[in-house]
Amino acid sequence: MTIYGSDGTAKAEASKIEYEGTWLGTRKISVDVVSPVPIEFANGDYLDFRGERFTLRYKPSVSKTASSGAKGNAFAYETMIFYSYADELTRCEFRDVVLDDNNIHYTSLPKFSFYCQTAQDFADRLKANLDILYPDMWTVNVVEGTEITSKSLSYNGISCWEALTSIKQELKLNFFINGRTITIGDVVEEIPFQFRYGKGNGLKQIDAEAKDEQAIITRLYVYGSTRNIPNRYY
Repeated sequence: MTIYGSDGTAKAEASKIEYEGTWLGTRKISVDVVSPVPIEFANGDYLDFRGERFTLRYKPSVSKTASSGAKGNAFAYETMIFYSYADELTRCEFRDVVLDDNNIHYTSLPKFSFYCQTAQDFADRLKANLDILYPDMWTVNVVEGTEITSKSLSYNGISCWEALTSIKQELKLNFFINGRTITIGDVVEEIPFQFRYGKGNGLKQIDAEAKDEQAIITRLYVYGSTRNIPNRYY
């Protein structure tokens, strides 16, 4: 897998790649690179994986084992972390701002509350905050037909990422991020492949973990109620 500079120039080939992603969570790629000569990695270097771009946020540490050009692995860059664009949400504060001038009073403060009637209300707030730091770079969509129970939401000094992840608990909504597009609501995606054991079938290993700390129910006890069923109940 090729690592490119921010100008699109190829910089290095990764010798080891590890992808880490969680549902409703962040996604990142850990990369190791060895080279006979030093490589000037910089913030903004990137690689593309499964149709999504991951960028380098910090310059990596390097281990030197020989003089430049002496051997193929004279310089080793280990555990370089490339983050998906979702990492930008962790750097953007979620404040009391709204899109354009919609005649709604807002304070622009990090501590605020607002009454959320629809999923679009939250999406507009999120978009307004992202536009401050990343003008017109992010898109926030709501799946058609998504409904919520209206409620008052309160925030105090959190990031846009924390605000977005909170909608699972507050509004019972899922979300999905692809590139710089956020989709709020249930997204059904079918994978047209059935994983099986065997050569070329994709499935290589399954681990069954025993949870010793969890209670195993083997018997149920049924007790009477203080209120009986009426004799006229059919």
